[in-house]
Amino acid sequence: MDVKQLVFDATQYIHNNYGEQINIADISSQAYLSPSYFAKVFHVLTMELMNCFENVKFIKKDAYFVVGYEGEINYNGDGGRNPIDEVWDHLNANSVMIPDKSFDGTYGITHSETSEGLAKYIACVEVSTLANIPTGCVGRKFDASEYAVFDTTLEIIWTGMFYKTLYAKWLPESGYKYREDPESARYEWAPFAKYPAIEVYPKGWEDTSSVMQVYIPVEKK
Repeated sequence: MDVKQLVFDATQYIHNNYGEQINIADISSQAYLSPSYFAKVFHVLTMELMNCFENVKFIKKDAYFVVGYEGEINYNGDGGRNPIDEVWDHLNANSVMIPDKSFDGTYGITHSETSEGLAKYIACVEVSTLANIPTGCVGRKFDASEYAVFDTTLEIIWTGMFYKTLYAKWLPESGYKYREDPESARYEWAPFAKYPAIEVYPKGWEDTSSVMQVYIPVEKK
């Protein structure tokens, strides 16, 4: 039993019933845990989440190229995330065939998202050139930007709590805002994103509890 995931599922119950009269017994029952044990685990996980927002680093990343496998996703639809697993399976099986790598780890990048939750997701590696893209792969170029870099885990990202905290607390208090592509405001559909967020999986990354980084494109308010 994945206790962490059960507790995070229970936090979704809190959000879904925010206007209702609920107590810790109601919440802990969603995780199939006793109220006292739930409270202990919830405290630990809350600390893990908040640690993601301590010691945030800022870097300036030049324009870069990536090559990998891309799929269309729908964050609001049933099974809409399934293509993410598929493109990672392709990359994990074939990454050794991609030449000109300039970084030992791998990236997960969502780009060109629409207001309806439709987007493209590419599992990829950074490369020095797009001149040698293997058959079946996609090559992309993204523009230079300043990034806020957060240490986190995929466990925390999957719960949705990382991005909720990023938008609701960290960004409003940081003096920064999410860097948007000004061109995107001119279209009802989503043009190609110049400054996507990047999930960075370093060499040796093992599982959902292993530390990874999230790069968020930012600019001063």
